[in-house]
Amino acid sequence: DAVRLRLDLIIDRVLSILKDRYILVAVGTDFSNVLLKLVLQVRQYWLELQPGQWKQLLFLYLKIYFEQLLDPVIVSRILQELISGSILQGRLYPRKLFSFFNKVFESIRELNSSVIESMLISLNLFCLHVAPSCRVQLCHFGESLRNSFIYLWSHSNHEKIREELILFLHLLLRAHHPCGVSDQTEGAYAYNWEHWKVCFIICRSLWFETAEVVNCSLNFHLIGPI
Repeated sequence: DAVRLRLDLIIDRVLSILKDRYILVAVGTDFSNVLLKLVLQVRQYWLELQPGQWKQLLFLYLKIYFEQLLDPVIVSRILQELISGSILQGRLYPRKLFSFFNKVFESIRELNSSVIESMLISLNLFCLHVAPSCRVQLCHFGESLRNSFIYLWSHSNHEKIREELILFLHLLLRAHHPCGVSDQTEGAYAYNWEHWKVCFIICRSLWFETAEVVNCSLNFHLIGPI
């Protein structure tokens, strides 16, 4: 049997390191790797993490990402696991996470493909979970970052990145036009219709271009609800 770790000791130690800037720079990468590989990627430990610990870890790594004190690839992978775990074991914080992802994708040209992939996966996990209760915020988010997503599609040849981007654009279509409705009186919504018209044209063209990637019907009127 695998050696069972003292999770309480590990989490306490990691949290103390994350809160101390000097120690974080010195050993933060090593302890973050331990957290990622030996804790967050072992599902049995998810049950032992308390909601407050999920929150502390999530908020600290959101902050650390922009401070650039640790390898962004490791931080982005940890955030992916933390968001996934928070959906099941803790809770998410839509306002904070929408703000975080907005800043991330505004600077998309500065990121490498590994970070972009993890961020897109995290974004899709988050948006799929909060979409039913945060439809307005999701629509606004997608419309405001339309240029970033256009750039990402045009300049990335990574299959996984394109697949995740298609999934996100599909979610935007469902949020704006549940069940394919096109009229506001029937339930269609956009934060800014002029911005969404641009997004919609792009979504339609990409959808037709990549039908095999998403493996779904191209009939706009078959788009399901969120």
